[in-house]
Amino acid sequence: MARVASTPALAVNARGEMILAWTEGTGWQRGGALAWQVYDKAGQPTAERGQRPCAISVWGLAGGR
Repeated sequence: MARVASTPALAVNARGEMILAWTEGTGWQRGGALAWQVYDKAGQPTAERGQRPCAISVWGLAGGR
């Protein structure tokens, strides 16, 4: 099954380096992974990237509704 990326977040430091983080495999009442990629000040991807499986907890409405 293909992993679906969603809920991206971007942060930039004073040197212009960026980190992009997103979730993978999350869904209604299902947790997933946290993934990230670091970019240099020219916008090129660096070797700093990764994924943390099961980092996002299962979620849903209280009471199961």
